[in-house]
Amino acid sequence: MSGTDSPTLIDVLIPCVDVSVGRSTEATGISGVQDPWNPVELVRRYAEAGVRRVLLDFMDTWERVDEAVRIIAGVAPSVEAVVSLHHGRIPSVEACGTLLEAGAAAVSVSTSVVTDPDTVSAATARFGCDRVVGTVNARVRHDGHGGHDGWTVYVDGGEEATGIDVVPFGRTLAELGCGMVIANCADREGTGLGFDHALTRALVDATGLPVVASGGSRSIEDLHLGITAGGASYVLANRMLHSGRVSLQDVRRSPLPGGR
Repeated sequence: MSGTDSPTLIDVLIPCVDVSVGRSTEATGISGVQDPWNPVELVRRYAEAGVRRVLLDFMDTWERVDEAVRIIAGVAPSVEAVVSLHHGRIPSVEACGTLLEAGAAAVSVSTSVVTDPDTVSAATARFGCDRVVGTVNARVRHDGHGGHDGWTVYVDGGEEATGIDVVPFGRTLAELGCGMVIANCADREGTGLGFDHALTRALVDATGLPVVASGGSRSIEDLHLGITAGGASYVLANRMLHSGRVSLQDVRRSPLPGGR
């Protein structure tokens, strides 16, 4: 826990750090960070505030895996890092092992679930379900009358439609051996509209696994609602923290809803 008498939101918070060519894709506005583009320094600042897990989202291809390994090794002593590289691709079981050996707590898979599910299954069999996280990048699907008709899974960073509904996709993640699921609403990324709670709950019900609510958080209240309204076990935040708009101290002081 965070060191307080009761658990707080910091205990279920997973900050996301977007990385490209060895640097954060945007300078952070968090105070106390000397180099605002340095992902290792940023993650250490998160750890100092009580954060236990982060998502390192490397936008680069596997040709730059050495840079990813360096950053993972730099943050591993401080936090549990879930790592995504090249939009959730793992070209081989050995490649997945490279990230884990560098110090990653788990590797996130997304695109490879569609393009190479056998490798995902082999990775969970070799390393264990707790070392592989399935990420669902979903967009709302509308019926012919403008109404809501579920969600479609997208890959390649939420850009390419697969035509697959999130519910069977979530079941596939569980069948492949993933130990946790990130439910990311790509429609809401960067909007500040809050999480898509119906999406989160759909994946909680479909997988029976711990689910991370992702996409759209802007406030501490949004984080609370991710747990209470969405049924998430964890909540992911990116811009609201990275910009410095919401302080880590305020998150740390906010109790978990329902006395969890």
